[in-house]
Amino acid sequence: MKMNQTIAKLQPKPKPKQATCFYEVFPVNFIMLPKQKRIETLGRFQRLLNSLPCQVKLTAVKTQKTLEINEDQLSTTYYRFFIESLEPIDWIVEQCGFKQQPLTEIPQPKTLQICPKHLQLENKKLERTFTVYQLPGTLLPGFVCELYGLCERVLICVKPLPPEVASSQMGKYLRLLKSIL
Repeated sequence: MKMNQTIAKLQPKPKPKQATCFYEVFPVNFIMLPKQKRIETLGRFQRLLNSLPCQVKLTAVKTQKTLEINEDQLSTTYYRFFIESLEPIDWIVEQCGFKQQPLTEIPQPKTLQICPKHLQLENKKLERTFTVYQLPGTLLPGFVCELYGLCERVLICVKPLPPEVASSQMGKYLRLLKSIL
């Protein structure tokens, strides 16, 4: 009996699976904002990205809604924005000035078949897929907006660099800038 207890103590306990946190972030009409408010919104988004403690997935999903107004049907298309994280980050999103609500899951397309270059959806449509493994170090603010007219869904995975890696890379950029000047 003692031997079984000893063996049980020596075996590593399995790590509990981390619960994934999902959030819907309510959009700001960025294009319609005055220039100063757009600059402030970009700064808040950069602050959000720089504050992330773990890898997250940012998803924009094209959604269509039909409203009935006085016997007329009005259809509108808009994007919904989601964040998926392994750690709770609702307080970070709120501190950066974005309104959010926690969810139990992010809406996923109903797929019949997943292929390397496309998804076959339940509604008999094909959805083409593209994968970009790395983006350049500098991007124009709002570069993702250019994809909205082309895509039903945009998924961006953000993996924060450890502080020591980020500071060493910043040192390389600083040396490069000094050599140019």
